[in-house]
Amino acid sequence: MKYAKPLIALSGILFVFSFSSTASAGSLIMGESLGASCYQEAKQGRSGRDAIAICDLAINDTIMRKPDQAATYVNRGIVRSSSGDLNGAISDYNKALQINPQMAEAFANRGTVFIRQANYTKALAELDRALSLQLEQPAVVYYNRAIVHERLGDITGAYKDYLKATELKPNWQQPRTELIRFSVQSN
Repeated sequence: MKYAKPLIALSGILFVFSFSSTASAGSLIMGESLGASCYQEAKQGRSGRDAIAICDLAINDTIMRKPDQAATYVNRGIVRSSSGDLNGAISDYNKALQINPQMAEAFANRGTVFIRQANYTKALAELDRALSLQLEQPAVVYYNRAIVHERLGDITGAYKDYLKATELKPNWQQPRTELIRFSVQSN
């Protein structure tokens, strides 16, 4: 069985996991586990009933291992968030954390939803928690946290987090583009 990795959604303008409201057809990939198919739906930024239905089938798979089930809840949360169902996404991230209380991606994605809800204090706490755990994509979390710092008026914190994102993922253009807006002056 192929492991259903959890993703981390990005926040911000232009570089989002396709937070569109249009529905796209889901794609069940034959020969892969249902969890892997749900992962693909989230990775492709799909939203709508078909994508959620694939993730529902995966979650209801009685032979799925607990780590895969937690990852699938995270991925369904991303699909729900892409569909505009932010409360449903938070519910999925909470279920993932019930299965695995140390799942960094669940905290990171819940933080992303809080960014979309303009609840920056909660978002910052979630993103900090995610960074304190083992993450596969810490650069994405630093990028999202930089957005939160900017929205909270912490320009120095934002600059440092955009810089950290570029250090962790040097070829990623988005944080580099954000850094262009900053001017660093020594006292």
